[in-house]
Parts: sequence; structure tokens; C-alpha cells
Amino acid sequence: MRRPPFGAVIVAAGSGTRMGRAKQFLPLLGRPVVEWSLETFLSIPEARRIALVMTPEDCRRHGPRLAGGRVRIVKGGATRMASVRNGVSTLGRDMSLVAIHDGARPLVTPE
Repeated sequence: MRRPPFGAVIVAAGSGTRMGRAKQFLPLLGRPVVEWSLETFLSIPEARRIALVMTPEDCRRHGPRLAGGRVRIVKGGATRMASVRNGVSTLGRDMSLVAIHDGARPLVTPE
């Protein structure tokens, strides 16, 4: 079954307060956790635009490497809701369907 076109927001702007560091950038099988989720969304042709939302520091550190093509790097807000809003706002008004995913959860599948 073919999916309709959609936008995706991967929220990876958390500080990892409870864990002591940002878990979305911890290594998992040689790559940061968030990159596994990003790879999954990039494997879906119908994911027309992907907003990767990170802290300003992570945007500077990881943004140049992860941006390009369908991926837009977006600065997070003061709260998770603000970060989601920032991501959604960069997708464009023509995206009628948006998937929101937590960048610290790498086991998302295309299904």
C-alpha cells in the first residue's frame, strides 16, 4: 500500500537531564542514536521533508553533517512543544500529514 506524502519532525533537542547527557547522541552500533531514526525516515520516499530539531549547540555541531536533501536542521525551543512547533513550521503549509518522532527512540520502522 502506498503512503500519502508527508512531513516528519524528529525531535532531538532534549538535554538528557535525567540521564546526565543527551541520549539522542549516544553511540549505538557506531552511530549516534538519532541517526538511526533519520535513516529510517530517509528510506521512505513519501517522507518529502524531514525537520531534525536539535539544540542550537547540536545544530552547529551536527547540522552541517546531517542537513541536505530532504533534511532541514531546526533549532529547538524552550519546551518539547515549542521544538515540535519549530519543526512543523519549517515543513511548509502544503504538508497535510506530519509524523512526529522522538529522536532518542531509534527503533522506528518504515511501517
